[in-house]
Amino acid sequence: MKNINISRELIITVAFIIVASIAAAIIIFAGKGSADTQETVAKAVLTKTYGATLQDYEKLSDVLTQSSKDSTILLDYLRTLYGEQLTENGYKIFIDNRIPSRAANIVHEENSALKVSSIKLEPKDASEGSKRYTFTIQAQTEKDASKTFTFKGNIMLIQENGQWKVDGASSD
Repeated sequence: MKNINISRELIITVAFIIVASIAAAIIIFAGKGSADTQETVAKAVLTKTYGATLQDYEKLSDVLTQSSKDSTILLDYLRTLYGEQLTENGYKIFIDNRIPSRAANIVHEENSALKVSSIKLEPKDASEGSKRYTFTIQAQTEKDASKTFTFKGNIMLIQENGQWKVDGASSD
């Protein structure tokens, strides 16, 4: 009879260890997923911003010309470009800091699209529901890959309704 009790205890112990291991893995990966999501959103926005084409430059120039008559045109354009990836404050800061214009002006000057080749994010500040990174972006012209440009700055993300969104950016 002792063998049966030992077997039950062993099965219960092994089952407990398996469940505890699975729970620990879920907790670890949930935390890692949160950081990955922040970085994924930051990189997606930075790639859209600094990987610009001649068409992007032309569209932005047209929008800027029209926005002198109607200030909502630029905001509408940015909402179309970034969708839900920015907060309302993020849109305001992108406009105030002229973030989309930096790469677009180089595209115009070089008469070539820019392709982002690398993005490095360095975590700076973090608190519950917010994260700030410094970024360094390398981009090359499409016509001449040896011609590179470096963009540096900061990008701030906050958690809004359970989703990470860009709340602002600045350039160095």
